[in-house]
Amino acid sequence: MLKMLEDTASHYHLENRSLDREGRCVYIPFEGSCSEGCAIGRYMTGEDKKKIVRPSINTKNVGYLKENGLKLSKLKGISIVFLSNLQSLHDMAENWDQDGISGAGKKELEEIKRKLERGVYDGGNIIGG
Repeated sequence: MLKMLEDTASHYHLENRSLDREGRCVYIPFEGSCSEGCAIGRYMTGEDKKKIVRPSINTKNVGYLKENGLKLSKLKGISIVFLSNLQSLHDMAENWDQDGISGAGKKELEEIKRKLERGVYDGGNIIGG
């Protein structure tokens, strides 16, 4: 999970987050977007992306992925709570600036790292579990 978190933090900046034309986060970017997808969408297989019927994503509907039977092989064993926190980091515009993660984003990143260290995401409701 730490690698996924650090990859997300180093990948995004204000212009490449996966947003639709209304500014909502989406698993799969629209055609012509410079994004590879949202924080979670970047880790979904092509097969899973084809099954998405609700492309908008936010922290309130991360559980949708598991509830709708997506295989999510790249996310197997990862806590839904961690994925929600990761997605929240991505979703909030104030966490990003033109160069990457902002000061506010760094605070959020450090809080998620502290939770990882404390084992907050261990066990519980996990993908593939």
